[in-house]
Amino acid sequence: MSLRLFRRELKKLADYSLYVVTDDVYANPETLTRKIAASLLGGASCVQVRLKKSDDRPFWTLARDLRHLCTVHGVPLIVNNRADIALAVDADGLHIGQGDLPPVEARRLIGPDRILGITIKADRPETIEAALDPRVCPDYIATNAVFPTGTKETEAIGPEGFRQAVETLQTLCRERQIECPPVVAIGGIHSGNVDSVFRAVPLTAGIAAVSALLGEEDEGFTGRETLKRAESFLTAIDVARDGELSASVHRRLRQILRRLRAPLLDPLVGEALTEGSIPPRPLVHHMTNTVVQTQSANATILAGCAPLMTTNAEETEEIASISSSLVLNGGTLTSAWIDALAIAKRLKRARMEAKSGGQTEGHVVPFIFDPVGCGATGLRTRTFSDLVGSGIVEVIKGNG
Repeated sequence: MSLRLFRRELKKLADYSLYVVTDDVYANPETLTRKIAASLLGGASCVQVRLKKSDDRPFWTLARDLRHLCTVHGVPLIVNNRADIALAVDADGLHIGQGDLPPVEARRLIGPDRILGITIKADRPETIEAALDPRVCPDYIATNAVFPTGTKETEAIGPEGFRQAVETLQTLCRERQIECPPVVAIGGIHSGNVDSVFRAVPLTAGIAAVSALLGEEDEGFTGRETLKRAESFLTAIDVARDGELSASVHRRLRQILRRLRAPLLDPLVGEALTEGSIPPRPLVHHMTNTVVQTQSANATILAGCAPLMTTNAEETEEIASISSSLVLNGGTLTSAWIDALAIAKRLKRARMEAKSGGQTEGHVVPFIFDPVGCGATGLRTRTFSDLVGSGIVEVIKGNG
């Protein structure tokens, strides 16, 4: 996949649900990168480098380090205001406010393939007009601070003001017959008040957070508190947006992703990821059908992992010792696929029994299963029923 195509896909699939933003208040170089790493491990889905008072060199250094960290996690890195630094570190996007570059110039500089986020002012319709200029094509919109915040001197508009700002934006989009960009809420939002944001605007695309994620004390920093904050914040977002049932499913999926990445990316070991120290990508073993091999491989790469596509039973045991997960797609149900599955099941049961017995050596690989054609033939019914009934599959994928 070319870099340009990869960036287009990342832009199209960008998830702003929990959008962590840096700030000068929390710019300690000894801990900031590790706090971001802990936030990502806890589920943060987008990162913005914002340092309004920083000199160029430390700004560039932080952006460079976070560029590598975000690449490993497969999430976008956005740079605030500084288009030159965004291009220098090959960031995935740029965010501009009202005192920054004009939106048209910002888009011209970063090109059409990078993400462009724009802050509008609820009491200044002309800022919305500028953001919706057809030459700009913003990828998301942010508003004034919803609640008071200690990281930025601005008047809070409250949930009701946020709702009015979004309605104004939607009205202008309808008049111009264009799709309304996703809207991100920012400013003093935390797990205790995020529900009021979604009550005001149920279709809020995401929540930007600064102190709610990065406010852990630097002294004695381990990252555990930051990770817990991210997990609880994202759960609160899921509950407010989708309800308890969907939130529980999302939480389980995040736990599986964390298991994939934790052995290689756990920030609690205390080492920040910088250029030259990027860990290897988690290996994902695919036993899939011939139709979707390419798409599955590209999706795995986009998620920050390394795909390995094989149904060779002779190497299944060796792969299981180094892989982070097993993706099973039963579309092409061959004898080789069934033989390899039998070995994978045996290994997983053994490791699950060892773990329940208190042994810590080795890791239990999560199984993700897509039962293509289930029930179409007796062989598929028996094979798939046995797999699901064994209780070793963490995720079952279906088509919506």
